[in-house]
Amino acid sequence: MKNTFLQEGYNQNEYETAILAYLTSQNKGVTLADVVVHTALKMEWTEYTLRQMLGKYAAHLEINEKQEIVYLFDLTPKPVPIGKYILQGIGWIFWSVWWVFTIAFKALTVGMLLTYGVFYALVAVLILEAITQSGEIFWEVIKGFWYGAGELINLLTGKSKGTPEDKHVLTDIFSYIFGATATKKDSLATEKLILQQIRAQDGKLMPSDIVRLTGWNLIDAQTQAAYLLANYQGEPIVTEAGKIVYHFPDLVKDQETPTLPTPIWEQTPDIPKMNNLSKDTHDIVTWLNVFNIVMSVIILPLAVMFAFPELKGNLPDWVITWLILVPFVFSFLFLLIPICRYPFFSIRKAKALKACYRISVLEQIFKRLPEPIVLAKDMSDIAENAEVEEKIATKMIEKLHIEMRAEATASAEGIVYDFRELA
Repeated sequence: MKNTFLQEGYNQNEYETAILAYLTSQNKGVTLADVVVHTALKMEWTEYTLRQMLGKYAAHLEINEKQEIVYLFDLTPKPVPIGKYILQGIGWIFWSVWWVFTIAFKALTVGMLLTYGVFYALVAVLILEAITQSGEIFWEVIKGFWYGAGELINLLTGKSKGTPEDKHVLTDIFSYIFGATATKKDSLATEKLILQQIRAQDGKLMPSDIVRLTGWNLIDAQTQAAYLLANYQGEPIVTEAGKIVYHFPDLVKDQETPTLPTPIWEQTPDIPKMNNLSKDTHDIVTWLNVFNIVMSVIILPLAVMFAFPELKGNLPDWVITWLILVPFVFSFLFLLIPICRYPFFSIRKAKALKACYRISVLEQIFKRLPEPIVLAKDMSDIAENAEVEEKIATKMIEKLHIEMRAEATASAEGIVYDFRELA
């Protein structure tokens, strides 16, 4: 399309205002001719403005019975979601408090590791030395602590010469308490993937390609295609089969043969994890904390009473407070926080697994195109190939037939779903 928006007499704001006024009066899609006839705007500039509006409003393109391109804009006024804003505010306050607590507890964790952990280990060594009547154990442990203190300082300052795993001791401990560290995601990753698909297909794109890459429903894919059309100088082309192909000639590069991006079902699923620890590391951290609890509640009081019989079982307040209560409360929280996180983690994981089931069934739909799916006959094979239960696969098919605007008909064999929009 020839770009004439700089020519004298064209004002994009005026054109957009006139087009929006017409679109608001319509409850259906409109063609370029409809807009021109009812607004008396110049056709080329009207087409250009409509293309620009595709990138600003929720919109997608379809084909009518005359094989004309129909523009569908969602201009319905959205109600103000007061309740949603209130929940977002409560959520923001909660996560702010959680963030402050996280930072404080991490600092407390480091302090506890450097004080009570070492102290209890020394107490355990002294008890062991008293039992074995050996004078070498204590000094060997002191040497080990001296070496370990140096390594810990190097670890905290990033100067450790150990393996990469050794440099994440504190990170592992924090992960045990607060969960897996969220990786920073590229907000344009999906758009880059679609652009790679366009280049790999000689500048051509269909909404079904976006569904294949992202797993989105068809309307969202069509909306994204319209957005790309407006922002990457694309042209809609109507095929003989009555489908819209989005052509982006400026994105084609003749000097190379790019490969097609992998579809969504071949990409690594994003399954949430309780933490970033391996099973062995998880067990070590757990048992160290159990050791801390046992030492604070049982071993240490017994050791004090044994070492100072004149106390007659009456421990000083400072011993009860600083050597028993404080480390016990810390260790209790150390175990309690992951336990409290587990129900929320379970909900997130269940949603992620459900999304994986949906993608697996969607893969089987694409593999069967352009053949329709007969529910009674094909579901067992689809469930087996998707590696999900047949009941779950059936629910996913029923949901996907709505999302992908498939035709549902009744036949002698039962319900038939035709996903021709994805072909």
